[in-house]
Amino acid sequence: MKIVCDNCKANITIPEGNIPKGRKVNLTCPKCKYRITIEPEKDKSGKKVPLVSEVKSAKEPDTLGDGFLELLSSDTSFSGLMESGQPTCLICVSDPKLKRKYENIVLKLGYQPLEGVDLPDALKKMREWVYDMIIVDENFDDIETGENGVLIYIERLEMVVRRKMFVVVVSKRYNTMDTMAQFLMSADLLLNPSQEIDLIPLIRYAQKEKQQFYTTLKESFSAIGRPFKV
Repeated sequence: MKIVCDNCKANITIPEGNIPKGRKVNLTCPKCKYRITIEPEKDKSGKKVPLVSEVKSAKEPDTLGDGFLELLSSDTSFSGLMESGQPTCLICVSDPKLKRKYENIVLKLGYQPLEGVDLPDALKKMREWVYDMIIVDENFDDIETGENGVLIYIERLEMVVRRKMFVVVVSKRYNTMDTMAQFLMSADLLLNPSQEIDLIPLIRYAQKEKQQFYTTLKESFSAIGRPFKV
């Protein structure tokens, strides 16, 4: 299936089998990063067929700088499309045991998990999709430079996109929920895998705290007559 981005007019090729029949699907244009919504529409026979009907903005950085992947070309096939409506979680953890643990946890939380195999794969997936949650080990993909490419990418997102993500950083250097470390890493929650904690209520608590923070911030902006971008 071929579609055209209404924003930048890029041609995008999507394998027919990757689009759930009769379901609305969202994808991000690999060229301009605008959100495209493919909605089902009935044809003359009464069957539903996908149709591009809407483009929503979801701008992201154009590049991560030297040493990182270039943006996907306009003829890239979207092999990892996910159904609209279910929240998604990208897991960037190299340790197989920890990865399985976090996959089970996010499934119980109602998220659709997707694995970042390595740094190039994780960056590619983040350019294709805006995830609701990202779990990333600070040493993901055997990073030796001390600069985590996934975290760099997240830090350079526009704030209107970033604050809709819940970012969990896995680190053995700090205690779980270390406030200062969370601030320095631009994380919503820091987890120490060595500490045995029930993660499901912890993640729910941290998500609620974040939501409350932005609700209060929005109310404060409204009180002084300033707009607050959602």
